[in-house]
Amino acid sequence: MSSFNTCRILPSVATKLIDICNRLKGDNVVGLLSGHRSFGEIFDVMDVIPISTNPNCQIDPEEIMKTISSHIKVFDEEMIIGYFQVSSNLPKPQITNLHKFFNEAQKIPLFIAAGCESTFKIVAYTSTLPTEDKSVEFSTIGITYPIDALDRIVLATPVEIIKN
Repeated sequence: MSSFNTCRILPSVATKLIDICNRLKGDNVVGLLSGHRSFGEIFDVMDVIPISTNPNCQIDPEEIMKTISSHIKVFDEEMIIGYFQVSSNLPKPQITNLHKFFNEAQKIPLFIAAGCESTFKIVAYTSTLPTEDKSVEFSTIGITYPIDALDRIVLATPVEIIKN
């Protein structure tokens, strides 16, 4: 998986992230993002798969595959394009076991951070692969939505999209 500069979040994904945020009780929720590459450097985020309330949870690849297969009937490894974290405060990108899981496979994951401070906020990040002399560096990327989808979501919940 190469780096990308834009992700498109489907309305159902934004709605699920808002729902997760509304159910938080001081916890974090982390999980995987499924989707696919659409136009060149754009990735479509099609679904979220919650896996833990611990942002630095231990990653068992076999357990992850079981979780994924319960959500996705026809699974292709390329469908898992990154991970997300939802918390009461907007999470900052950091090297977690989920991030290492992708880097060990020589993949650059999409990271979506969502938080409900005064409004619900979503930020998308990409990163670099670590090398011997350089650690991972995160950078924000653009988020787009299918036409008119955000309008319907905003009617229900105040949403702020952080764009680079």
